[in-house]
Amino acid sequence: MRDLSKYLVLVKDASDGKEIVRSKVKSMKRDEEIITIDCDSSLFENIDKVIVVFYTSDEAFSYRGTIRRVHYSNTEVNTALYKKEEINNREQQRYMLLAKVNVLRYIKNGELTELDPPLPGKLLDISAHGARQQLTEKFLDVGDFIAFQLMDNVVKKLLFGKIVRIAADHEYDHQYGILLLENNAQKKQV
Repeated sequence: MRDLSKYLVLVKDASDGKEIVRSKVKSMKRDEEIITIDCDSSLFENIDKVIVVFYTSDEAFSYRGTIRRVHYSNTEVNTALYKKEEINNREQQRYMLLAKVNVLRYIKNGELTELDPPLPGKLLDISAHGARQQLTEKFLDVGDFIAFQLMDNVVKKLLFGKIVRIAADHEYDHQYGILLLENNAQKKQV
């Protein structure tokens, strides 16, 4: 099993799919396929089976797991991983996050605009190569570039992308489909 210590995690109850916690991997025993998650252990009372979604700005995947030991120091939970989830029929699996983001800057018609203060929004979901973001203002168009910061409780991660789709539920809810930029040359554009 590869090293999972660099990943952020979203842990869900396997019985109903409800989110339990977002955290990070504190440590890992590769030979036993056990990870230790940094979190409030009281969240795992009466929970046995979990789905652990691992994600970075570059990829996302999940494992099924069993809670092995809850530390009563209320700071960590050990989870034994036993089955990597296969990607479904989509080219890339999407994972619902509902995390806060701040849009820092964007490029529209070749012109860079810095936002001060940053514009807050929500990251609705993410996959290995894309994301869907919700903003209250419509100011971006398909083809524009964007730099935004994931404001997760665990880490603040800077992401870069290109707008590939726009949808609006009503005048205050604008959703942007974003192709995440993968290499440094692309990221330097933003």
